[in-house]
Amino acid sequence: FYYFKLLLGEIEKTNTGNIKESNSGKLETKKENLNIKGIDFEIEVLEQDSGKIYLFEGNEFKDMSELEKVLEEKAKEIINEKRKEKIREINEKMKQKIKDEFLKKD
Repeated sequence: FYYFKLLLGEIEKTNTGNIKESNSGKLETKKENLNIKGIDFEIEVLEQDSGKIYLFEGNEFKDMSELEKVLEEKAKEIINEKRKEKIREINEKMKQKIKDEFLKKD
């Protein structure tokens, strides 16, 4: 495990290996799981002679910090959506409880 400390939280990185062949030879690709703010993201890392290229959702990143920024934004969106869903659930439960209480009085 590799750990990265960021201003906004911790990122946990795990590796699994794979090898792909191309016209120019073998490119080693690794699948990595990054955990950002409790959300797991799976990325691929291409290791070339010129360095590493990180792949996520069809986009290429030459720098891990660029990828981390994108993943942090994605994690924020997911967390906000989960919060909104939880609020919707609570509102529905409250509406049902009020409706049940109102029907009991009749």
